[in-house]
Amino acid sequence: FINSNSVNTPRALLLIEHCTSIQLERLMTAEATIENLVLRYFQSWQEPADLEEFRACLADNVVFDSPFGKVDGADALTEMVRNTEAPWEGVTLLTSTFDANSGALFYDGIDSKTGARMRVGEHLRVHGGQIDYITAAICRLD
Repeated sequence: FINSNSVNTPRALLLIEHCTSIQLERLMTAEATIENLVLRYFQSWQEPADLEEFRACLADNVVFDSPFGKVDGADALTEMVRNTEAPWEGVTLLTSTFDANSGALFYDGIDSKTGARMRVGEHLRVHGGQIDYITAAICRLD
């Protein structure tokens, strides 16, 4: 136990530094794990799609919320991706960011059905090692 009188002793400062180091290491590990999960999700729906990997990234009760409506459940979202008539081409990840509970992706791609260049921003919340909520914003660039 450290009381206020002993906080400035070398031993107390070393203990505080050690605790902070452990917390930082845990945070960095959590962010790296989330980064890996979110990037696996991102790669899995592109051609050639790996829908088993896509589904493995998702919590059973995932919600996908986009301008086109909501899709509830991992199986329904996987089926939506499976049934996409015209997958995107030339998908380029512009930037990404991650924290201990979520990730965000910004990317461009071409809708192969219409030829339109599109930009997407996705925020992906992670709980229990799987993505449980995805919010997407999509706009046409040309």
